[in-house]
Amino acid sequence: MRPYKPVAAVLSLAACLFFCASCSPRNSISELAFPSTPAISADNRFALITDPYVAARDQPGEKGITISHFRRGDVLTVLGNTILPSADEKTSRLWIQTEKGWISSVQVRLYSDESRARRAGDKIR
Repeated sequence: MRPYKPVAAVLSLAACLFFCASCSPRNSISELAFPSTPAISADNRFALITDPYVAARDQPGEKGITISHFRRGDVLTVLGNTILPSADEKTSRLWIQTEKGWISSVQVRLYSDESRARRAGDKIR
């Protein structure tokens, strides 16, 4: 019976440490904000307009003022992006920043190079 006492003592000590560590207060993240990036990624720098008619806004989100318009097949350079809550505030939407304003990501298709985007734009016009 003697060989089991050290094992039992080690297991008891490990259990005590585990329970003490698990009961300590934890800091939780209540809100997480991602910064705008200079581009969505190295592979997605050009946006092809896929909707028939798209309004670009002065700021991301539904509250932005329309500052320009685009048509299906137009190709724009992507400068950055941001994620904002949708109007119903139950979902989020990615907004793409172009050189001429902000556009919702549901209205564009992203491409890694301009020539690919232009070829695809020629097919959908």
